[in-house]
Amino acid sequence: MTTGNKYGAVYAVMVSNFHMVRLDLFSAGYISDFFQFNRLVKLLEDIMDGSRTLIFMETKKGCDQITRQLRMDGWPTLSIHGDKSQAERDLVLSEFKADKSPIMTATDIAAHGLDVKDVKFVINYDFPGSLEDYVLQKQIL
Repeated sequence: MTTGNKYGAVYAVMVSNFHMVRLDLFSAGYISDFFQFNRLVKLLEDIMDGSRTLIFMETKKGCDQITRQLRMDGWPTLSIHGDKSQAERDLVLSEFKADKSPIMTATDIAAHGLDVKDVKFVINYDFPGSLEDYVLQKQIL
């Protein structure tokens, strides 16, 4: 997912090895794992305006961990992945769509078949395992 900023540049937002890729210049920044969560919080502080934000994670454990950390910091965050029951996934998705929680973490597998309109920001907390996974994440929305 891409977004414009106040300077008119278009970005794909990512956290992990790359935090932000400017599509017209292809500039990227590297951050170490140690600062990864802090960078995510800073990024959310910069971009959050109540719009829907989807954070892709590589693992179910990572989804739960980051969701828990974000909630502890006061961010309204939900998590969706394959270890959740269908009822839990339906509830999370309905709350995300109803803007009760503007932030949702998801594994790429759990995100298959999501039909969510107006997702403004997509963050890859963990860089996708392959280019195909990355392209699929873009096509989901």
